[in-house]
Amino acid sequence: MTIGIGVLCRDGVVIASDGMCSTGPVGVDNLKTHIIQNKIVCCCAGADNYLQFFVNFLNLKFTEFGFDAPNITADDIISSIITGFYTYVSTLMVANMPAHTQHLLLQKLQNDFLNPEKLQFSSVIGFSHNNNFYLYRIDGLIPSPIKPTGMWYTIIGSGFLHGMPSIHLIKKIIQINSIPNVANAVNLAYWTVDHAIEVASGGIGGNITIVSIRKNNDNAFSVQTENTEQCKGFVEDVYRHIMTYFEQPAELVRAPEFNADEPANCEKVC
Repeated sequence: MTIGIGVLCRDGVVIASDGMCSTGPVGVDNLKTHIIQNKIVCCCAGADNYLQFFVNFLNLKFTEFGFDAPNITADDIISSIITGFYTYVSTLMVANMPAHTQHLLLQKLQNDFLNPEKLQFSSVIGFSHNNNFYLYRIDGLIPSPIKPTGMWYTIIGSGFLHGMPSIHLIKKIIQINSIPNVANAVNLAYWTVDHAIEVASGGIGGNITIVSIRKNNDNAFSVQTENTEQCKGFVEDVYRHIMTYFEQPAELVRAPEFNADEPANCEKVC
């Protein structure tokens, strides 16, 4: 199981994930958020072999994506990554296979990549290009750009079931009502992943990794791994603040009293 989160910010991009791979009943450490050539940040969820294929492919073919070409758009880069990855995986899969089975395998691969439910491999990719920053979700061969309007974050992996309701609640707790800056998004992503680890016992775990792409003082973009200990301290501070509410004198938070011998009377409570 995996939880991976991508957040598009006013001043950059944040990507976070858990760090455990489940091998049968055993969980082992597994890095799921990767920095590629100090330019791309990606998080993957799904079959481990596809994850390693994807990271290897991004490193191997990085110069072919067009980051140095000013006339290349972010959509062009993502399209190049998707089609290139499919070709890369196809070549690896059919290598050393009998010719009569290659066609069948390639047909199955194509169907799987076009039907993400079958492939069960998704990724979140963030990068800077032409003095701007971008965030995409990719399911198989289907890309979805994350926009500043509407839902400015995405969650991949089976941890989605725990992460999505959690991130909605945490946004309200720390009062993020619109697209955040990187600093707030880092805390939001950490808390969401941390809570998913807490409630999804055994399936999600390990060390949390958070990587951001943000502008420096000279307006150049940099990629950096965030200090999760600071995020942990932030969450603990918020918890302490919340607990002060429940530690108020009882008369300030007293609940309505009921007499078990009397019929329930809604008007006494309303």
